[in-house]
Amino acid sequence: CPHCQELAPAWNRMAREWLNHDVGLVGQVDCTTQKQLCRDVEGLPTLYFGDASADGIFLQEYGDDKTYEALSEFANETLVRPFCTPVRMEACDETTRESLRRYLEMSVSELRSQIAQQEEKMEQAERDFSRAFKDLKAAYDTLGTKHSLKVGKQLEVLRLLKAIQNQQKANNKI
Repeated sequence: CPHCQELAPAWNRMAREWLNHDVGLVGQVDCTTQKQLCRDVEGLPTLYFGDASADGIFLQEYGDDKTYEALSEFANETLVRPFCTPVRMEACDETTRESLRRYLEMSVSELRSQIAQQEEKMEQAERDFSRAFKDLKAAYDTLGTKHSLKVGKQLEVLRLLKAIQNQQKANNKI
């Protein structure tokens, strides 16, 4: 894709610089063969960072500028230390470690229940956002209509005034 080709020089430079790094990795995935890592990809290029273990569930999408400078700064701040996961608890802060310990002690049914609760919270957040966005769009549409009507009325008066001004110029009254 054109966007991928535009990103390629910066990405290849990053990959060379991070080739033998102890912790970080800059690589690429072919989504036609590694679909488990590409399940949330909606557009190309899509950049992820994080721990790629466990079929990529710990990966997060990178959303900043895709210039070499921005990518390099982000990598040098983010990819220099291990990411917090259940198998790398030493990389977690104490609060997260405590949460992970509690989760690791849960039974399968307790985990399923917690997962269902979290999924419901995420779905509710999406519903709340959609509702608020719909309300915001309706307010925007109403404001746009009011603006158009107001500008239309003002434009009508302005045209009349300019027509009279032009007529007076033609009659040498100005």
